[in-house]
Amino acid sequence: FKAGLAAERDVVLAREELRKAQSNLGKTNKQLGIYGVDRNGHYNITAPISGFITDKEVTENMQYTTSSVDKFFTIADLDQVWVLANVFEADIDKVKVGYKADITTLSYPDKHFTGVVDKVFNVLDPESKALKVRIKLANPGYLLKPEMYAQVRILNTGTQKALSVPANAVVFDKDQHFVLVYKSQKEVDTRPVTVTKTVGDVSYVTGDLKPGEAIITKNQLLVYDELND
Repeated sequence: FKAGLAAERDVVLAREELRKAQSNLGKTNKQLGIYGVDRNGHYNITAPISGFITDKEVTENMQYTTSSVDKFFTIADLDQVWVLANVFEADIDKVKVGYKADITTLSYPDKHFTGVVDKVFNVLDPESKALKVRIKLANPGYLLKPEMYAQVRILNTGTQKALSVPANAVVFDKDQHFVLVYKSQKEVDTRPVTVTKTVGDVSYVTGDLKPGEAIITKNQLLVYDELND
């Protein structure tokens, strides 16, 4: 009789343990379902965007925890891409946000891509001494790949054109730049100009100066002093 009571009590305890285990299993399955884990223990990772995998930090059959890896994949949307271009100091004032750009690549030298400058950085690269600009453009057919080299031509939309003159022909006096236009041995005009930039021995100027006019490049300071004293 005592053996029968002991056996019945064991059955009751076993049933209780089974009920608790089933309850815990149900809770666990419910939690796993919330995180997307199926009955076989497989977890599907859903990408937040469509694109191409450009970097992978995981390998097959490896185990990971939240603290052991920062990311699994890097996904890039290549429908639109950025091109980073170098602009030298002398040309910084000629590039502005909104300007169009013509881009060619080594892979497709005969194909032209059109983009728009959407950012001009504020700090020069300490090694190249150039300013970075970012150009946004469409990528039809995904022809443009990350890390490609490209040649960029900025389409300056300014309407005013500058003339190139020898830098030593420009005279600076009274907060104004001048060039001396040679008409004849008896006639030399003093013309005010604006220097837009100087590159090496060449200055680019705007003002009352026409292409093809002769300007004085030797002893110009002496001539200027004679004309303006």
